[in-house]
Amino acid sequence: MKRIISTIMLCTVLLTSLWITVSCTAFSPLNDEQVREILRDLIPRSAEINEIFWGRGLPTVEYDESELPRSINWKYYEVTSDCKYQSIAEIDAAASQVFTYKYLQIMYQWAFLGIDGGMPRYSENDKGKLERNVMDNGFEYSTVFHIEEARVKSGYGDSVTVIVPADVEGEPYGDIELVLVRENGVWLLDSPTY
Repeated sequence: MKRIISTIMLCTVLLTSLWITVSCTAFSPLNDEQVREILRDLIPRSAEINEIFWGRGLPTVEYDESELPRSINWKYYEVTSDCKYQSIAEIDAAASQVFTYKYLQIMYQWAFLGIDGGMPRYSENDKGKLERNVMDNGFEYSTVFHIEEARVKSGYGDSVTVIVPADVEGEPYGDIELVLVRENGVWLLDSPTY
């Protein structure tokens, strides 16, 4: 009888240890191909959003650069009437289909509210027209993700960490970790892609 009880206890300990190991390490709700399919959709859309927030920004009506003030770091001009986005709400609607709510709070703080007393990149004037601070030239991005080589690193529940090889400025950079999070049943990026 002691042998049976010892065997049952040993099996229980081993099964519990196996369960803890599997559930706390590399279990992922997505496989490599599912991750690649999600990234094929999100990465191109994230490039557009990155360009709005961190890159050149939305196009504005023409202005004479020689007339820009030298003593301040802001000057707003209306976004062109043919621009895809005509309001902060429209930018938000597009960005929230690509990035998580948590990650967007970082982007919105800088782009719509301003950081440390600085002026935001975008605002809406008294007429409700979207404007961009033309003194903010943004950055030029050149990251190219090799989505077909993406693979799951780890994951659990509604979060998956993915490894994606990338090139930066035309040169191999190595692996970049991206985090995908499921919000309201949809997988979104929870990390930068620029």
